[in-house]
Amino acid sequence: MSYILIPIPGGGTTLDDRPVVQVVSERNEMVKLIIKYKSCYSDEGPRFGELTFTPVFQYRWTYGEVGYKDFESDAEDYEFGLIEITDSAYIADILGKTKNYDGQRGLIFYKNFYNIRHFRLGFDEYGTFDIVAADVLVREIDLSA
Repeated sequence: MSYILIPIPGGGTTLDDRPVVQVVSERNEMVKLIIKYKSCYSDEGPRFGELTFTPVFQYRWTYGEVGYKDFESDAEDYEFGLIEITDSAYIADILGKTKNYDGQRGLIFYKNFYNIRHFRLGFDEYGTFDIVAADVLVREIDLSA
């Protein structure tokens, strides 16, 4: 498979082995996943990034030492940073298994309204997030206050 490298503050995640992860769910809203990380050092001190994925349809974290992948075609798609996996076998598998059950909306329903994307975020000595969401907001944050 192939992927697109998405620029993030500091250029990568190699300096952080303990990101801050929040799953935010508000009434009548779809889930957001927010990940804050230390990206690099500058003359002024460390720089931090924040990634907000919305709406999130599915996410998972895999410990870095486990080293398995569901799909061999996606296995080599990895960076110490944020990528979008194009032509994702993961999304194809989810869509192939999704149906509407008893009033529940399957992912196929949301595909009509959103561009469903597969993001992967890797951290050294921590692990990997696979996130199925429509969008990601990338920004640098100041944690010095």
